[in-house]
Amino acid sequence: MWGSSTHNTRIERLWLEVGRCFARGWRAFFTRLERLHNLDHNNSQHLWLLHHLFLGEINDDCGAFEQHWNSKPIHSKEAKNQSPNAIFFLGQVENGTYVDGLDKVHPDILDRYYGVHGAPMQREPHQSGAGQDPEEEENRQLDAASLDQVVQDIADGQQTHVRHNAIKPPSASSPFSDLNLFSETFQRLEESKFLPYGFGIRAKEWQDSIYPSSEILVTGKRGQKELLISLPDEIWKSRAERWCQGLSTMIAVQLHET
Repeated sequence: MWGSSTHNTRIERLWLEVGRCFARGWRAFFTRLERLHNLDHNNSQHLWLLHHLFLGEINDDCGAFEQHWNSKPIHSKEAKNQSPNAIFFLGQVENGTYVDGLDKVHPDILDRYYGVHGAPMQREPHQSGAGQDPEEEENRQLDAASLDQVVQDIADGQQTHVRHNAIKPPSASSPFSDLNLFSETFQRLEESKFLPYGFGIRAKEWQDSIYPSSEILVTGKRGQKELLISLPDEIWKSRAERWCQGLSTMIAVQLHET
């Protein structure tokens, strides 16, 4: 979504709650890793390491939020202040449980026997696909060139709504020739509880020997608004330690491989 909000829609409120409940915490944590613990967001290998270490926990937070959200009542006439979970349960009680008899059939088999054969028919604006007698219609089909032109016209019409060029995602492949070597080395380092030097994770490297319990997020269109996000040690400090152990292991293994 982009632009200012003109309607306080449910999806906008949902995204606000996502940020409040867990997304801001992770964003503040990643900001801290950049500020204190050598994370470079322009380095695709660092991004791979973030995924490797924390994607599972982020997904767990998403799942916990989903359960919480689906337990909240919906304030509307149709929902009658029932939660999505309650609506789903009552729907099964009243209408029975839907059983998909084809859920274990491979999609290619479904497409073969239930899919569309041949090239899709191009219908006129007044045609719905049912009830038109072909003898009463003009025998006119769009050729390939005309169809391509229609597609291009649609794309040109939508171009004004696209505000940026497509962004090339970073590589998601492993930066190691032997991932097992990294995993085993990292596991031994994590079990030893050794904290590497030079990554801002040891007490002597902290300002006033105190590890910060919060992080400031800069927000707003002009970056003039600041949000103070609490990062309790019992949750986030151990994650920072794991990041530093993982990053030091990555550097060591890459040096070994070269």
